[in-house]
Amino acid sequence: MRVAASLLLIAVGALGAPVTSLPGYDGKLPFASDSGYIAVDSSPHTKHMFYWMVYADGVPAEQAPTVLWLTGGPGCSSLYAFMTEHGPLHNSGNGTLVQNPYSWNKAPANIVYLEAPVGVGYSWAEDGNYSTGDNETARVNLGVLLGLADRFPHIRSNDLYIAGESYAGHYVPQLANAVVQANVANPAKALPLRGWMVGNPSWSFDDGSHYFDFMQLHSIIDRADYRAALATCGGSMAPPRSAACDAALAVLRNQTIGINPYNVIGKCNGKPSLTGGCFTQQAVADAESSRLSRPESSWAEASGPRGLAQTFVPCIDVTPAVDYFDRSDVRAALHVDANAFAWDVCSQHVEYRYYAHTVAPIYADLVPSHRVLVYSGDVDSCVPFPGTQDNVDALGYPLVDGWKPWTVGGQIAGFQRSYAVGAKGSLAWASVRGASHMVPNTKPAEALAMFERFLATGMPA
Repeated sequence: MRVAASLLLIAVGALGAPVTSLPGYDGKLPFASDSGYIAVDSSPHTKHMFYWMVYADGVPAEQAPTVLWLTGGPGCSSLYAFMTEHGPLHNSGNGTLVQNPYSWNKAPANIVYLEAPVGVGYSWAEDGNYSTGDNETARVNLGVLLGLADRFPHIRSNDLYIAGESYAGHYVPQLANAVVQANVANPAKALPLRGWMVGNPSWSFDDGSHYFDFMQLHSIIDRADYRAALATCGGSMAPPRSAACDAALAVLRNQTIGINPYNVIGKCNGKPSLTGGCFTQQAVADAESSRLSRPESSWAEASGPRGLAQTFVPCIDVTPAVDYFDRSDVRAALHVDANAFAWDVCSQHVEYRYYAHTVAPIYADLVPSHRVLVYSGDVDSCVPFPGTQDNVDALGYPLVDGWKPWTVGGQIAGFQRSYAVGAKGSLAWASVRGASHMVPNTKPAEALAMFERFLATGMPA
């Protein structure tokens, strides 16, 4: 798949500065960083995209790879990953920041947390237009990367990776594809893209087809009801579905209410999903049933006032992060523009309209020349691991190693499969045992080890 929209863009400027202190942390910060904005497109349509660059620990920035991190949703903030997953500081819950011993900048790597698409977090648009989709998000994110590389020359001096989770399963490969095209169009400004990694990634409309099977295997829905629904649905629960199938699935969904969709063995500590399932998984399934076909058959348009955009994170108490990042002293420390919205984990402004049915063709195009890791927390029902493994297998590359364990500290951390894709690339899928949708949050040591090994060899082990 090639991004159909024009890649023409204008990075009109950058505004940022070092972060020298943060409210809630006493003394000198234990890491160096820079935050601010990259402006994409000309006025009056300029998009001011907020970034936070965390420099590699222990080595000069130019001697470490750079990793751009994108959180999914669509419409949720990468700063939440900073604060709860792999950033150098975490919120203790009362506004006090504590060091994270498993921060990914210890790999070592420079990590850039980008709030995208525009309207997420501190990113804002001059014209107030927050309607977007896969193509536009990739185009603007490419503009940000080019702007960052001009501002920070070390990005072009070492390997560049793109990483993310959840709906970033679309953002990441689509941005990689845009980078490859831009490098061909303008070699003088080429970005040294080495590869990408995605966790529990949205991939295609088949993502949800394993949801109910996953839930019944975890004793969350009645197995007899599951078998009856499967028969009613003709052996497949994937859309399009009959009215009778939808009614049978409604019975199953009601049995999942109160279960944390991101961690089915964990507690539900925040607002539960109204349907019991992952917001993204449900939104994609519903959109599939009623989508309007685009002129290009591989694209679709989401209906409703917000499209696919996610507005909250079910079963997770996000209050500490929201309270912290919307403090006026925190905004000042991070050089946040006065025009930015009140910070929230998931944007209340983004309208996510246009999306690809699948990202598989991008993998087929780019995997032979890039290093790629797809990983799955195995207690996540939002993007159940069997579907992700099937998606990677369906690319058709021959196996190098079948099912085998990978370890951390002498213990089995998960299982992996690796594939033969050519001398210049690598492809692996890995599970992470006992990990949630946000793998570094529940398995931080294993996630850091996997990340370090990926940067070194392309493999989790």
